[in-house]
Amino acid sequence: MPATPIPLTDIAKQGTADPAEVNGNTVDGHTMPNGPGCFLEVRNASVGTPYNVGIKFANLVDGQTVPDRTVSIPASGSRKIGNLPVDLYGATLAITAGHADLKFMGFKAP
Repeated sequence: MPATPIPLTDIAKQGTADPAEVNGNTVDGHTMPNGPGCFLEVRNASVGTPYNVGIKFANLVDGQTVPDRTVSIPASGSRKIGNLPVDLYGATLAITAGHADLKFMGFKAP
């Protein structure tokens, strides 16, 4: 099956409500548009276990795969992940979820 998309929500001057969270897809992963001002917010719904999120690099280096950027999301915590250059990560992020308890939201700041 295809990866589950994470849509972007524009951040507005008058304030922006959080969009519906996208549940972690541990089998097919996720995709999200990437560019200036885009960032990912990941919430861990587990009260006792931290889980990792992986963000794949778009290119090889000297013919070698670069390991994913890994971000640990603490139990009952959240992290905002951004400033991912398009030339390194691509115009569409490829994201792996370490557990279905991870919940994703995508945002774009003006």
